[in-house]
Amino acid sequence: MALIERVMKLKNDGTADPLRRSMDAIPVHALYAAMLEVAAGRMTVASFKTVFNIGTAVDASGRSDQDDINALVAAMPAAGTVARALFIGSIHSVFILAERRIAGYNTPALVRSKLGI
Repeated sequence: MALIERVMKLKNDGTADPLRRSMDAIPVHALYAAMLEVAAGRMTVASFKTVFNIGTAVDASGRSDQDDINALVAAMPAAGTVARALFIGSIHSVFILAERRIAGYNTPALVRSKLGI
C-alpha cells in the first residue's frame, strides 16, 4: 500500500474502509509533525521511514510508500526557506482533505495531482 492510500485510510486492496480504521493508516497530524522535523533537519528521512513503516511493496496503483515519500522529498524546496515551510503546510492541508475524502481529494490519483507527484 502506498503512502497516499494509507493517509486516506483505504484498505490494502485500495478500496474504502467503511470504518476508516485501516491498520496501515497513517495519522495525518503525526505525519505532518514528522515532516516538519525532517524539513527542520531534526529527523532523518531514514528515521521517518522507520517510524511510519514506509515500505517498498507496490500496490494496485503501481506505487509504494517509498515512491510517494521520495517524490515528496524531491519536490521539497531548499532547507531554511519560507517556501519549504509553506510546502509542508500545503501537504498537511491536502492530507487533511484526503483523509476525509472531500470532493476533489477523494481518490489517490487526485491527491497525487494536488501534491504534484
